[in-house]
Amino acid sequence: MASVQQTPFVTQDPSATTTYGRDVEDKVKHLVPASAKLFALVAEGKVKDGETVRSAGMISKKSADQSRVECFTHTPIAPIQTVVSASGLDLTFASGTPFYERQVWKNTANDTVGIIDAISGTVVSFITVEGGTTFSASAGDVLLRTGNAYEEGSEDPEYVQKPDDQVYNVLHVFRFPVEISASAATSKHLAGDDYFDRMKKYNLIEGLRDVERALIWSKKPATSTTNITSMTSLGVNIRTMQGLWNYAQNSFPMGNSFTPTKLRKDLILAMNRAVGNDKELVMLTSREVVARALAWQDEKLMYFNTNAPDKFGMKSHTFVTSGPDIRMVAHDAFDYGDDVDKALLFIPDNVTYRYKKDRDLKPKSNIQSRSKDGFKDEIMGECCFLPDCGGYTITKVTDIF
Repeated sequence: MASVQQTPFVTQDPSATTTYGRDVEDKVKHLVPASAKLFALVAEGKVKDGETVRSAGMISKKSADQSRVECFTHTPIAPIQTVVSASGLDLTFASGTPFYERQVWKNTANDTVGIIDAISGTVVSFITVEGGTTFSASAGDVLLRTGNAYEEGSEDPEYVQKPDDQVYNVLHVFRFPVEISASAATSKHLAGDDYFDRMKKYNLIEGLRDVERALIWSKKPATSTTNITSMTSLGVNIRTMQGLWNYAQNSFPMGNSFTPTKLRKDLILAMNRAVGNDKELVMLTSREVVARALAWQDEKLMYFNTNAPDKFGMKSHTFVTSGPDIRMVAHDAFDYGDDVDKALLFIPDNVTYRYKKDRDLKPKSNIQSRSKDGFKDEIMGECCFLPDCGGYTITKVTDIF
């Protein structure tokens, strides 16, 4: 019991455990990234006249009925073949499948032209075009297919054909819960009364950024039909999506030498021709790479057009190459460890954001047990990226510096 007091009550210096109101700035500075950049590229999916309306270059969004999502893409038969070894006009290749009799091929090493006369396994025999320069080739020469030539009245033409390629991914189940006791939820807190509401805001930001890292770096299980990883101790099976990095069919080691020429020319030449020139590439990389590239503008080695953040909801720098324009974006998924000298390039229009029907990323409230004296909410969803290009328009860059 407090003692009797005959002097005026005075303000005391509050201790760390007192509930006195203190002269502090009544807010919390959010030291977390403010936005999810990849999700800024995903179309909102507004429907008009039965069709999904989206802006050009944005990542389209589509629901799925099953946890395995698929699409098909066609990759043409390569128009070039490399000679493994040569014995006169009998040339050996890695495979005899792309060849058939009467095909005409040009040797890019010496401009001589020959016609296929016979095929035996991987050995292809050529005939020189009559009166022309003798067809010849050596190991390592690259031959270019230039059609075929048939005799008059020919029948039963030879054929080589290639079916479509199946591309698939699996939907990845994310859950980001946050929980508070009933007592704490109804207590007054500094920097705002609703502490639980603030925790949920943090949870949303951090959860979306974790999902983005999965969309870039994650890898799907190798089991071709079930696509699950069996957890030994937990006794459960888990699906993980394939990230864009692991879909990439093009790679470019920069050899620890980051130069404007490599960015404008060599990187583009390392890409599949399906990339083309008409659709803009997005390049996700670290702040360090972006900073070094921007320094070239001061030295007049490369010109960048910096786009305001409201273009796609993020700041980017567009530069012109010998191929498509590239929109360079600093993404913090590349700011950790050895990933600072890597980059990922893809065409947003060739990627689809897939989510399980009615299970797109969204808040879910009151998931606590009925006897719990508290509250538990979460951000949850089932989603992945599906590149309809099969990864042929995706390029990963390593060893930048």
